[in-house]
Amino acid sequence: MKIFKKVAAVGMFAMLAIAPFQASAEFGFIVGAATVDGVTTTACTSAKGQSIDMFGNGVSMDQVWALEREVGSKGSGTFELVAGFADVFPTANGSAAVGGVTQVARTKSDSPNATCYRLRMTTDDGGTAQIQLITNRGSPSGAQSRSTHATYFDDFHRGVLGVAALGPEALELISFAGDGTGSSVVGVGEASPEGILTFTGGDDGDAEDTLEVTGIASTGGLVSAGLIIVEYRSSVEDITAGDWILGLTEDVTANTSEDMEYDVNTNVVTDFSTVDSSIAFAFSSDAVAPTLLQAVSTNATNIGNAADEYSLGNAPVAATYQLLRIEIDSNGDAYWFVDGVLMGAEPLAVATTATLFPYMAASSADDCTTTCGVTKVDIDYILLVLPRPTGT
Repeated sequence: MKIFKKVAAVGMFAMLAIAPFQASAEFGFIVGAATVDGVTTTACTSAKGQSIDMFGNGVSMDQVWALEREVGSKGSGTFELVAGFADVFPTANGSAAVGGVTQVARTKSDSPNATCYRLRMTTDDGGTAQIQLITNRGSPSGAQSRSTHATYFDDFHRGVLGVAALGPEALELISFAGDGTGSSVVGVGEASPEGILTFTGGDDGDAEDTLEVTGIASTGGLVSAGLIIVEYRSSVEDITAGDWILGLTEDVTANTSEDMEYDVNTNVVTDFSTVDSSIAFAFSSDAVAPTLLQAVSTNATNIGNAADEYSLGNAPVAATYQLLRIEIDSNGDAYWFVDGVLMGAEPLAVATTATLFPYMAASSADDCTTTCGVTKVDIDYILLVLPRPTGT
């Protein structure tokens, strides 16, 4: 018997470009041991052509997972193999999944009716696994109604000013660095054709290297109130020996020696924060997959993906912009999109009671020395969509 850390299934209805987000009731996960014939809970589609996205990673995961669909009426309990998907994550065989390298499989529903799907383990040759199955969620949500959501957009078309002075036209942001002994640089707006916010982590290999730029709690969004979206158009000038994070958090404490919200090192994700909820894209040259983005999240003391690395593919290229987008539904389930493509998902990633606002940081990697070089992050724009409160 192998330890099976987490299995999740999420179902989502289709969205029009201007329609508000709607979450289906299709969601579930199991925690504990899984053996051959262990299954995820089902995730359903409602129309032909709706997306089915599958993600699998783990430590030495050497298992075969098959995609199955329900036969007959919903709830029949009878399933059949989806042709061509007898081994959804084939590169897992031979222990290629060591170190949390996520494998991805995608297809679309070929049924015009409501159809439910699940993943079933057919062979277990070792390791642990985290498996996600998401239906009808392959593309980002459309624009939200002004009656239900507030939208903030900052393109940073201003001169060279301390980031705290960049509001209030779009976002109120503050910036703080370590104790001054490192080489981190406080966030500023730099004049450029596109307008950018830039901030720099240091190169000394300690906490004094950390630079943080955050929103303010009073302008955050409550998770249980509805869909939250944050999108960064960002690039990093040197990606060879540093750490950086772009996401959302519910609290940040300024002091003279900052810690990054997350540390990703040798397939272990550590949350250094004392807050209950935070979520982000992360990058670290100390990761087992040191060229790939990572999905990180915390709900209370529960670190997403069982605290293993959750690589997202889409390796960043130095000085090249990417669209990094996180969407969180009212249940606290989260979805990571890279350049408009769903690349990862986590059930109950953050607490429904959390109030989240932007969080950005850069630092040196744990294993770097004084020769690492600085980590400079450029943000072309931030899009932030928050649910309006239902009361006063």
